[in-house]
Amino acid sequence: MGSNGYLLAKVFVSFGIVGASMVAAIVVSVAPGWSLCELMGVERSMSRPYSEAKFFYNSFFAMLLLCAVLACIPNFGDTVKLNVQVEILNAFLMPFVVLFLYFL
Repeated sequence: MGSNGYLLAKVFVSFGIVGASMVAAIVVSVAPGWSLCELMGVERSMSRPYSEAKFFYNSFFAMLLLCAVLACIPNFGDTVKLNVQVEILNAFLMPFVVLFLYFL
């Protein structure tokens, strides 16, 4: 009985990690498209149809395609090293973000 609970806990934690990863992947791929549209001054809402926000949707799909291509290149990205590098970059950029939010 105890081993079934352990297995069930592992399954639930795994589903939680996969769900969080999917949300993070959407956020990471939408953010550059949103930023490009903000920079260009064009419509950037996901609630708009494709016909009204073509640049936003095209940049979003281009980012997804670029990430998929980069992920398929053998020996290109070691996920552990990539995660550490992202956290280091985050640590260097965080003071600027906090300062900007303070002045905002």
